[in-house]
Amino acid sequence: MLYHNLAVVVMVKNNDGKILLVDHPYRGWEFPGGYVNRGETIKEAAIREVEEETGIHIIISKFLGIEQDVEKMTCIIILEGATVSGELIHSDEHKGVEYFSVDEALNKMEIQKYKERLKHCVMEENIPFVL
Repeated sequence: MLYHNLAVVVMVKNNDGKILLVDHPYRGWEFPGGYVNRGETIKEAAIREVEEETGIHIIISKFLGIEQDVEKMTCIIILEGATVSGELIHSDEHKGVEYFSVDEALNKMEIQKYKERLKHCVMEENIPFVL
């Protein structure tokens, strides 16, 4: 029997309302995130992934939605986080990390499904959503 993988991505906002993105070598600009490890909660994974990929410490503030990638057999939980502390760092996994306005983020993102994800995340009337 095959099971779905569980992943989490986080739309992190700073005090200015800008959104944190990481620049993946193959996928381009996207929300930070990754897979949930065995024995780890979704919330723990979200906080860990953001810190590992960006150097930023966050709190989880809201559940935004869920996506299913049928081809990759992955369910992706989308959360909102707020910056608490930390300094931006470049991890080995990414080419860059930066905060952007929503419009800047949409212009930076190359993959259409990431743009759609961001649009859903910022439209309160769509939350929670299923993609």
